Amino acid sequence: MLYDSRGNAIPERTAARPSAGPTVTWEPSDRYDTDVSRALTPARVDGILTNANSGDIEEQCKLSVEIEEKNWDIAQAVGTRRLAVAGLDWELLPPEGDDSAKAAEIAAAAEQMLRSPSWDVDDEFDTFHEALFWDLQSALLPGFSVVELIWSKGLTELTGFQHIEQRHFTFLESRKPLLVTRDHPMGFELPASKFATHYYRARPGARCRGGLIRPLAWLHTFFTIGWKDLNTFIERYGMPFLIARVNQESWDKDRNRIKYLIQNFGPAGGAVFSESVQTELMQASPNTGDVYFRLLEYAGDAITKTVLGQTATSSDGGGLSNDNAQADVRQDLLESDCHALEATVRSQILRNWTRWNYGDDAPVPRLHLKCEPTEDLKQRAEVAKTLNDAGLEWDEQEASDVFGMTLRRRQETVELSAPIGAAADSAAMSAEPPMDAVEDAAAVALARFLRGNGLQEWFGPLQSRLDRLASITDDDQFRAAAIAMVADLPTLQQEMDTETFEQLLEQLTYAQAAEGQAAKAAELTGKQRS
Repeated sequence: MLYDSRGNAIPERTAARPSAGPTVTWEPSDRYDTDVSRALTPARVDGILTNANSGDIEEQCKLSVEIEEKNWDIAQAVGTRRLAVAGLDWELLPPEGDDSAKAAEIAAAAEQMLRSPSWDVDDEFDTFHEALFWDLQSALLPGFSVVELIWSKGLTELTGFQHIEQRHFTFLESRKPLLVTRDHPMGFELPASKFATHYYRARPGARCRGGLIRPLAWLHTFFTIGWKDLNTFIERYGMPFLIARVNQESWDKDRNRIKYLIQNFGPAGGAVFSESVQTELMQASPNTGDVYFRLLEYAGDAITKTVLGQTATSSDGGGLSNDNAQADVRQDLLESDCHALEATVRSQILRNWTRWNYGDDAPVPRLHLKCEPTEDLKQRAEVAKTLNDAGLEWDEQEASDVFGMTLRRRQETVELSAPIGAAADSAAMSAEPPMDAVEDAAAVALARFLRGNGLQEWFGPLQSRLDRLASITDDDQFRAAAIAMVADLPTLQQEMDTETFEQLLEQLTYAQAAEGQAAKAAELTGKQRS
């Protein structure tokens, strides 16, 4: 509650409850048949923008509509920027920092109403999706847009949205758009609870001068002038021109017939002259029309840069588009458009609906357009590799969530392929495994050696352990049992018949050495015979 200088409470201003249904009715006379963009010249553009500076925006708003219909570069760029937002998903969330159950309940109810209304959508009015992505976004060129909110009886739901064309408004006597009607020729102020006004401000200052129409109007004019000149050049130098020279007698008697014959040659130009007439086609410096194509290309790039924020294409790359196609909107412009729409919807639509249905103190949900840039997984993987090389490990669960797949850290295994006492390979020595892995691997190797060479009978105290190892087929279970057995060796060593085992191991070593020498001798003998 606020108080004045005398300590008296100042009553808070609450939004007046609007009437249900539409209050603005469309009539066939609202269709206009004038075309302000016809035969557009720099002087004409200057006059339109000068009138708009004073608040008379009708012609400027008409021009905003017409140049999209007549200029393909503007249509492509503006359409791309609108579709970049229209292609996003949206959701309603509780206010930031409010985790209460009531806030979540209100947000869910509001989203349910806007996504799947209980009423049948009238074809006369737009849905929330259409109003959000098309009606409100039409502010891009004229600088503002207005939609009427069609409330149900009891103000429990929004039953539709009615877009009002910008040319029906004026800024002559207000900083806000005033709606001009038959009964209000000077316009009247719109009630905030019944209408939503969205602004696009390309620059600070008067809102009637904030749209992209102002730079685009000049670019469109230069584009059309260059296009007309290019067509004139093509007509003059790109097509054959037939000239007939006749004597005076033919000129007097047959010039109309000759003219008719020339016209039947097709679209190529032609002329009939008497022999006494001298004609010469004057031309500027050697020119193949490139100057006109360069002007059109320059104007097209300027239009794209003005609307999309960049002109880099997939072929030349390296611009702010990060080597994406030229159709992509610069990320900061996309986020700016989304944040402006979010603010308009919350302050002018959701706030009133929440107060009327849940009370003045109820938390107002917020609209979230999912415009965050797509994460570059390749770049994240490179960063993770760099950090791993620096000794910092990434959490497995977090990495799995980022990449959308189940990731596990690979377990390093150690294989003892060299006999006991053999010299280790230098490459293996340069990358030593952890000591616990070496000890585990040694225990498993020793157990496998005992089980595979029939030596169980020489170890009375370990007979039961070895019998169990001989019966285990699962690798994981065998590994655990082998490690446990070797861990108990120091305790059982005093009861082992180690002398017998050493003799047998010595005999086994000599036998393997003799077997190896015999194999080498046999191989050498075979080579000599061959």
